[in-house]
Amino acid sequence: MGDVKMNNKQRIRRPLATLLLALTVSACSGGSDGKGADDGGGASSKLQDVTKAPVELTFFTSYSTLMSDLSQEGFMNDFGQYMQKKYPNFSFKPIFGSTTKETIQTIVASKTPIDIIQISPVQTFNFVDLGLSSDISDLIKKYKLDLSHVEPSSLDLLTKAGNNQLVGLPYQMNSLVLFYNKDLFDKFGVPYPKDNMTWNETADIVRRTTRQDGGVQYIGFGNQQGWANILRSNQLSIEPINLATNKVTYENGDWKRLFDQLHPIFQVPGNGINTEAVSMNLFIKERRLSMILSYPEYYQRFPSDLNWDVVTSPQLADRPGVNFAPVPIVLAPVAYSPKRDAAFLAISEMLSEEVQLLRARKYAISSVLTDKKFREQMGAEVPALQGKNRQVMQPVNMAKSITFSPLTSDAMNGIGTAFSDTMSGKKDANTALREQAEAANKKIAEKLEAEGKK
Repeated sequence: MGDVKMNNKQRIRRPLATLLLALTVSACSGGSDGKGADDGGGASSKLQDVTKAPVELTFFTSYSTLMSDLSQEGFMNDFGQYMQKKYPNFSFKPIFGSTTKETIQTIVASKTPIDIIQISPVQTFNFVDLGLSSDISDLIKKYKLDLSHVEPSSLDLLTKAGNNQLVGLPYQMNSLVLFYNKDLFDKFGVPYPKDNMTWNETADIVRRTTRQDGGVQYIGFGNQQGWANILRSNQLSIEPINLATNKVTYENGDWKRLFDQLHPIFQVPGNGINTEAVSMNLFIKERRLSMILSYPEYYQRFPSDLNWDVVTSPQLADRPGVNFAPVPIVLAPVAYSPKRDAAFLAISEMLSEEVQLLRARKYAISSVLTDKKFREQMGAEVPALQGKNRQVMQPVNMAKSITFSPLTSDAMNGIGTAFSDTMSGKKDANTALREQAEAANKKIAEKLEAEGKK
């Protein structure tokens, strides 16, 4: 681990655009469904070699996009049915568990065979650091997978997290939206939220909907993941750490600029920062929360009698139209798998236009493909979404994602503490950022020094 600094610097030196362009060019002559044209029989014969015999693929997953139980049936509904329809000789053995580094280490140590793993961008570096990843550009070229229709920001994010190698494929694209309880707005005579509101406009609504009424405390704004999603996917694309110096960026002026625009919301008396469980409970069960910032798929948790709708996430006044950065969900073939080709083909099917459109229409799962039809068709077959502003659940105009590195979690923890201290009024922004910068830089330096001695 003594070469951490060198790897971090190398990661930002190589031109990402060149790499992504090369992947697209190598997957030439593809169709809009993510599958390239045949090259005269070569790719077709290679595919037949892999798919003609029965293959069982072990799939490690910790998360269901359909909010279903982690079970064989839930897995088949979420993934397996699409892969098996395309490749009838493929069968799947799901393993369910947390994708923390410690859990994956335990599985690797137990010699449990894994062919495919589901990860988020935050977890990608663990996947790489444990030696489970491989550059899949060879498979993209071999099977002529066209990535030109995939949201570029998701590929860029994964490539940066993978040491400038594309180690997996995104199959779902999430970005934050704002759900609201129409009954509470009607109760208080407040106009409904609108798309593309600024944070200041949102703060005004929070002031009008945060109140005591009949002995009940109503709250204007909640956030599904506390500070984490607001900062990690921030609309200014602020990197929390400079990977060339391994110093945090808290005092560069951009974080204070962000804090200043968010501060009015959390300064409304009675409207603080809540945890995911508290915010969801307030919105779904107690129904004392007027608005909640969350990911689109969470509509699946809403009971049928909740009178809700959805708009785009609030936007910064000086960056109109820019939504939060994407959070793609990723499937990756495991490097040591003897079935790496079959794993890649199964994963690739999740990117096909047919599967992406079906999931968008039937479940309102945000697509990683860029065609406007996915926004138009979002939730078209979901009864609960009829009459809703469902198109906004397919994200557009997203901010550029931050880089996920071995030190990102340390840097994000510090900026999160500064955010909480500032929004709660415990400290002013400059003081909170300065103090946390000192603490984070010290912690990171000690971590790098300790790793250098290993």
